[in-house]
Amino acid sequence: MRRLFPLLVFIALALQITACSQKGNEAEKTQQPGRSSSSFTLIGLDGKKTGFDEFKGKVVLLEFFATWCYPCEVAAPDIQHIYNKYKDKGFTVVAVSEDEGPGAAAAVKKYVQDLGISYPVFMDDAKGGAAKHYGIFGLPTSFIIDREGRVAAKHSGLSPDMLNEMSREIETLLKKPQ
Repeated sequence: MRRLFPLLVFIALALQITACSQKGNEAEKTQQPGRSSSSFTLIGLDGKKTGFDEFKGKVVLLEFFATWCYPCEVAAPDIQHIYNKYKDKGFTVVAVSEDEGPGAAAAVKKYVQDLGISYPVFMDDAKGGAAKHYGIFGLPTSFIIDREGRVAAKHSGLSPDMLNEMSREIETLLKKPQ
């Protein structure tokens, strides 16, 4: 049993890092690279509704997260760095919180303030429409979307090399002629 305990701890931590939230059968569609990213409505932290099609023409890092997801919190400063690096080159981050229930918007506002996030942050609609549309099974999950609104890449969980890979993918898309 003593030998088994460290292995069980490792597996538990790996599962936590890989996916904070399991959405299971709720997914209606899974957005795979090359598929068009149709519009859906997001709710700003100010309560204003925004259609995702408003970001067409930009390369977008669509980030699904939650305030209670530790890997999401760990990734946030790196995503902020990516945003700062490319925001003036036709790129943006669209972060979508999967926090639910009373007080969710207030918790997300505090999270954004505490982490110094300046990229656009939204709440998913009450039915989790964006998460369902993209087939989100765990958090964090990111999609890189090209200027035409097509999914170019999908990343689930958090790994040391993933953020570098995302930067390379974004740079490649930004270099493509409009």
